[in-house]
Amino acid sequence: MNLLSDLVSSKIFVGQKRAPTFDQFCLSDLAAYYETYLCSRNFTYLCRDEIGDSCVLTISFHKGNFAHLTGIDKCVPRKYGALDIFENIEIGKWDKKEIKKMDASKKNMHFKNAKKRMRYLATIYDILQDPKVIRFNPDLVVPSTYVKSKYMITETINSTYVHLGVDVPREHYEISEDMELLFPRTLLIEEKEKFMQGQKRYEVEKVIIESKG
Repeated sequence: MNLLSDLVSSKIFVGQKRAPTFDQFCLSDLAAYYETYLCSRNFTYLCRDEIGDSCVLTISFHKGNFAHLTGIDKCVPRKYGALDIFENIEIGKWDKKEIKKMDASKKNMHFKNAKKRMRYLATIYDILQDPKVIRFNPDLVVPSTYVKSKYMITETINSTYVHLGVDVPREHYEISEDMELLFPRTLLIEEKEKFMQGQKRYEVEKVIIESKG
C-alpha cells in the first residue's frame, strides 16, 4: 500500500494517546496503519532491572501477526490463513460487517472480543514510543492464565490496561548474549492489572526505532 487513507493521515491512529471508537475507522485503514507504522520498523529497547542487570529487546512486526493480534483469526473460517486475512482486509474485500457475518461463535463473542483488540491495536505505535516492560511469568497471574509471552509491553490507555505480549520465535537464533529478537504474540485488553501484579519490571533506558528499509 503506497498511500495512507485520509483517516490515517489525519492521525486518528497516531499521536492521540487514546483508542479510537470502533466507528472511526474501517479495517483497511487499520491494516494500512499496521503496515506503515509497525511492519516497516524495528523497535529496540535497552532495559535494566531493579538489580542492575541489562537486556536488549528488539520487536519486529509482520503482516502475518495482524490477524491474531486483532482476534480476527477467531472470527473467520479456519481455511483462511493469517496472510489471506490481512490481504482481504488490506484490499477492502473484508470490512467489519463481513468479519461479523463470518463469526460463528455464540452471540458473536469472538467478534465482540476482536472489536476491543482492533481499537487498541491502533494505540500500539504510540505505546512503543515510551513503553513499560515486564518479564512475564504466567504462574503469577490470578486467576490462572494460558497466556504465553516472555515479555509484556504495557501501558494504560483510556483507563484500560493494554498489554502487547512479545515472545521469541520458534526459529529464534541468538543475535548476542544480551539481545533478543521478539515477535508480537498477543494483545490483551484488561480492566484490571492482573497481568502486571508481582511481575518483574524493567526500566527502559533507551528506545531505538529504525526503518527496516
